Amino acid sequence: MALIDLQYHDVDRKRGIFYLIQAKGRVDRTTTDEAITKAMDSPPETTRHVFGVNSSNEPRRSAGISPSTGCT
Repeated sequence: MALIDLQYHDVDRKRGIFYLIQAKGRVDRTTTDEAITKAMDSPPETTRHVFGVNSSNEPRRSAGISPSTGCT
């Protein structure tokens, strides 16, 4: 069962069981690819995301957190 769980959640679209089931039209999506891309470029301020790259490819930083260590 643990192996099936890992394979289901595999993010590789060629191997992940979820993506195989989705390709057959057997899963309902709760979001769109566009919404995911938007969230990756501009995550909501209420998330725990601290570092990353925004749409201008400049690092995002939260106040009081060191970019080199990730610590306050």
